[in-house]
Amino acid sequence: MILGSVVLTLNLAVLGAVDGLFVPAPDMTFARYTASAAALPSGDVLLYGPSYDGDAYGMASGTWVETSLIPAPRFNAHLVALAGRGALLIGGDPTDPRTVRYAPETKTWTWSAPLTVARRFEVVATLADGRILVAGGFGSDTTPTVSAELYDPATGTFTATGAMPRPRAGGIAEVLPDGRVLVAGGLDATGNGDPCAVVYSPASGTFSSGPCFAAATHGRFAPASARLRDGRVLVSGGQTYFQGSTRLAPDADVYDPATNQWTQRFTSARFEHTLTTLDDGRVLAIGGVDDWNSPIATSEIFDPALDAFRIGPSLMVPRYGHTATALPGNRVLVAGGRISASEWTASTEIYTDDALMRDGFEEEQ
Repeated sequence: MILGSVVLTLNLAVLGAVDGLFVPAPDMTFARYTASAAALPSGDVLLYGPSYDGDAYGMASGTWVETSLIPAPRFNAHLVALAGRGALLIGGDPTDPRTVRYAPETKTWTWSAPLTVARRFEVVATLADGRILVAGGFGSDTTPTVSAELYDPATGTFTATGAMPRPRAGGIAEVLPDGRVLVAGGLDATGNGDPCAVVYSPASGTFSSGPCFAAATHGRFAPASARLRDGRVLVSGGQTYFQGSTRLAPDADVYDPATNQWTQRFTSARFEHTLTTLDDGRVLAIGGVDDWNSPIATSEIFDPALDAFRIGPSLMVPRYGHTATALPGNRVLVAGGRISASEWTASTEIYTDDALMRDGFEEEQ
């Protein structure tokens, strides 16, 4: 394992020099771990979880403001921006189907439409027409479900849609260029990782079976994902469960909708990390935990032009279970997470490849 990591590091170093850097940003009002973030239509960034309130980052002020109290806390919920209408907090409680609506004008949370099925570790994707697909997750019986549903912002309600071919929880969902949704990863009903994807068609309201990962002997639980500018989907890391053994996935998979196939790419083993697509099309992999359950300070950059990862800059604070939100100008806002097995953090930092921005932050500190 150690020899493989050394070889991987050398290979990444050959592909390109370190580019960009992380600079300090103001702390949030509360330490957060496994939170969810959403970039609002105003450009501000909203964070929730898991607590009784949220944090809103103002792009103009560069500061965090505490929101009002939420009606009830949620864990591993999905925060989804609504066009011109704030945000909706979905899932996070396998026994309570209610969602929570956020109003940015008043920074308040109120109960909203209930899901048709209460769920946690579901996958969520915003369709091209603004509707929101919610699928899978752990239900009230603590087992993965096949059910799926759609939220219509025009009516403010959820309705059931076609079920997945197999139950899964803890996967990813990314919208493809033609409007379909790729769902991959997660645990199946037996507790093993599901190695094969499914694809949802909004036109028919049904799921169909998709291709299996390049290394199809295992699936991935809670991997990170990002859609590339060319329409492909990058999935990396996560935990693998196979025949009673658990380990971190030491690779990444790239799905190409043109060929309907996955291809394998090698990268560092990470879990509870993030993937964020930058304005220029590169993807930044940030933090996570390693095989020894230690927080990772490193980042990596997937360059679609090279079709490979290279070493990125180091975080100011090693962390996992954080959020990473793309900002204009090849920047990423990184917030919260754990810095040890027993300590959450309220610290935030910003990735940038602009030296002028770095100097500006240094002057303000």
